[in-house]
Amino acid sequence: MKPKHHPPRQEKIKDYIEIKLVVPEGVEEQVSNFLTDLGSKGVWIQPAGGESEVIGYLSGEFDIPTTKASILGYLDQLRELGYSVEPGEVDLRRIEYKDWSEEWKKSFKPIWVTEDIVVLPEWDKSDFPGRIVVRIKPGMAFGTGDHATTQLCIRALAKSVKPGDRVIDVGCGSGILSILSVKLGGSSALGLDIDQDAINNAEENIVLNDVENVAEIRQGTANAGIPPKSFDVAVANISRIEIVESYDKIEPLVKAGGTLVFSGILDGEEGYMVDFFKRQELKVTEITRQDEWVCFVGRK
Repeated sequence: MKPKHHPPRQEKIKDYIEIKLVVPEGVEEQVSNFLTDLGSKGVWIQPAGGESEVIGYLSGEFDIPTTKASILGYLDQLRELGYSVEPGEVDLRRIEYKDWSEEWKKSFKPIWVTEDIVVLPEWDKSDFPGRIVVRIKPGMAFGTGDHATTQLCIRALAKSVKPGDRVIDVGCGSGILSILSVKLGGSSALGLDIDQDAINNAEENIVLNDVENVAEIRQGTANAGIPPKSFDVAVANISRIEIVESYDKIEPLVKAGGTLVFSGILDGEEGYMVDFFKRQELKVTEITRQDEWVCFVGRK
């Protein structure tokens, strides 16, 4: 039985609410799913001294006290169902949307992910002949090039994408991996995301990089009416939970002999994913690591 919940809604706001809570290992997936259903713009799970810290972001018509009460109520329901969840702190804070662009602009510097690939902010007009330059416009979408999982995927795509390849980018965020794929020689890239903010930002970024004729952004998931075996490469920089839940929708989209790239996986989850991919009969050809994150590359 899955606990029921009702997303709290109040006056429309432009701020984001950051949610942080620590739960016992084994409960993080339920809490992550709850925050996603609540409307989180992505959920991150990281180790916290034998427990798990779950972090999510909400935007729109949410009120902090009501949202906190809803989350605490859900934890109560988990306890009633027999889950080992102790009463704990749920930390919520508001992030002002209007400040995001300027703060990002202050901190963003050119990011050399490889010797040949650099990510630049839109206002940096530097030219690097013979190198691949991806320019990103500030936004709340994930994928500015500074996060370890994005960099792991960039390096994996640099090895995997061949001239003429068709690429699908599941959970595209800012569109950075879709843009890179066509700049690496791919004939086309399709980026998918369920978050409207990400869609808007990604569409701006493909225009900024002059790849709108070969890169497309759609709102939706991997099962949104896409014919099977349409792509040579699939990349999904999401989370372990989302990879496991959507694998049977992503894998059929890739041609026989094609490549699948997965990241958003914590190092503590590596063993689980090794076993998972083995059960799916995916031939893992490479596992790379950066900080506490892991990236899997497999051949279909």
